[in-house]
Amino acid sequence: MTKKNAELWNAFLQSLDDQKRAVYEALAACMAEYGYEPKKNNSNMSFYHMRHNKQLAKMGVRTGKKNVGPFFALRFSACRILTKRFTDIIDANIARFPQKSARCVNGECGFCKGNPFSHVYLHSTDASATHCGAYVLEIPCITEEDVMEIRKLIQEEHSYLMKYEVGESEA
Repeated sequence: MTKKNAELWNAFLQSLDDQKRAVYEALAACMAEYGYEPKKNNSNMSFYHMRHNKQLAKMGVRTGKKNVGPFFALRFSACRILTKRFTDIIDANIARFPQKSARCVNGECGFCKGNPFSHVYLHSTDASATHCGAYVLEIPCITEEDVMEIRKLIQEEHSYLMKYEVGESEA
């Protein structure tokens, strides 16, 4: 981690209470295990891997009038076995942002590699409703109980990105 990114990370951690700090440190440690490092993105941090340069996660602190406090957003579009919590997040984003429909399913985008239906967010009940898989989706109110599931999603998404974006299958 560069000195500038380390300063950004430490400032972010200092803004959190002990319980939230433990959660965010665990998530950052998991991403670091797979080679993702934070980079400044406006006043937030985005986590990228130098081998494929795709954003895996984003975290920061909202300071506006609504939703004040820390947030965590994750790219988990290649993950197909999800709990209701995560299918609800996808469904809500599809409903809220119809303009972010996955264009790759119609051959209109080539940003992500692999079969489009293997890396777009799919609505839980309407197979034709999609959301672009290149976006991170915010996971509201994360707690220590969420960390194990999020770790699983990070591992699965990372494996997909390494296989299709880099051309390497991990052992």
